[in-house]
Amino acid sequence: MQVKAKTNDISSSYSEEQTFEAYLTLGVPQNLRQVGSKIEWNEVTLATGYIVKINNSSEKYTVNNYYDITSDIVKAKVLATANDPYLRSSAYSEELLIKAQLGAPLNIVFNDGLLSWDEVSNALQYKIQIDDTLWGYSNINSALIGYYKTGLLNIKIQALGDETYLDSEITSVEINVPKIKLATPTNLVVTGNVLTFDPVLYAESYSIYVDGILKAGITTNSYTFSQEIIDNAHYVQVKANSNANYASNLSEKYFFHVILIDTEQELLVIVPYSSYRLNADITLTSPWTPKFFAGTFDGAGYTISGININKQEKEIGFFSSLNAATISNLKLEGQITIENNDEFEPNIGGLAGAILDSTISNVEILVDITSSANNGIAKVGGITGVSKNSTFENVHYIGNIAADFAISGGFIGLLNQSDNAVMINRSSANGTLTVTGGEQTPTG
Repeated sequence: MQVKAKTNDISSSYSEEQTFEAYLTLGVPQNLRQVGSKIEWNEVTLATGYIVKINNSSEKYTVNNYYDITSDIVKAKVLATANDPYLRSSAYSEELLIKAQLGAPLNIVFNDGLLSWDEVSNALQYKIQIDDTLWGYSNINSALIGYYKTGLLNIKIQALGDETYLDSEITSVEINVPKIKLATPTNLVVTGNVLTFDPVLYAESYSIYVDGILKAGITTNSYTFSQEIIDNAHYVQVKANSNANYASNLSEKYFFHVILIDTEQELLVIVPYSSYRLNADITLTSPWTPKFFAGTFDGAGYTISGININKQEKEIGFFSSLNAATISNLKLEGQITIENNDEFEPNIGGLAGAILDSTISNVEILVDITSSANNGIAKVGGITGVSKNSTFENVHYIGNIAADFAISGGFIGLLNQSDNAVMINRSSANGTLTVTGGEQTPTG
């Protein structure tokens, strides 16, 4: 190589010729990292290979920008090298401390809304994905994912480490999360014109029914009625809905107006779909005609006595039948006498002949029952002849039952198979039960 100086149009002579060798030093490998079971780094321009120095002792050559981790590797650093004699090897990279990789989560199961798996030793927390969407993180080996999504779900769980441990491999499983039936809305209250109720878990919307007719759909647990509805309608019910699950049953009826009953005459004119509350003890002075009822009847701790029933009907009791009714805090006293009932297969009970989808609480029935059904099989019980889908809490029968050709029970004659759970709690029957007939008269 020679050099001369130059300015404007004047230049010097060339210097004496000099000969030397030029070398290029390769760049230091960057971003040394641990990925699964490999050590990786960024490729270095012009490099044709790399030397991995392991545990500050042995050196391993690789043409790739990665190196498999073996059990004896504790730390490693890398330099870039090349076959060209004029390309000099780089300096070593910063040293990488090798982390032990956490074990993958195993035995992932779903039970009653809870996702769980085997605990991974030394895991700091767990990352959970559902259908490739991040659900969240859990510090323990379970997560309450509930029933917000149902059907065949792809579940991915990864154990996460700290500065000492590498994150685990991702475990992926498919789990079928079944649909559930939403809980029935409870605690309906109307204050002014505003209906409120307890929110239902997993519900996405609610249907408002007024007098059994769908009125509105809402997404919150409150609804404002017009004054016209408050003045003219009888009751409201709520149903919880979900795209992922089955809708709930309709709630119990909440009645806009409660009618007080003080006299026998007022008791005689009750209608099925309304709400009543006794305001005094009532003694009946004439035979009682059973009434169908589907509202609320609060005895408020009072007693209706002097009940005398002798009818040839299908459903016989103080109420002929109860359907989606609520009866509470009531005491009944009297007698039922049914003779030669050949036209029907009657259902007979002190409270009602049949009780369906109803809630009975804090009720005492002191009614003697005598029944003769020569044509077919009757159902006779101290509380009711037949019941389905109903709840009894603190309900008691005291009296004597005598029946011919009847399916008979001190409490319920026939408890039908129900769609929903049936509860009979803190309740009793006390008295005598005498039944005659053939083999089709089970008694208990």
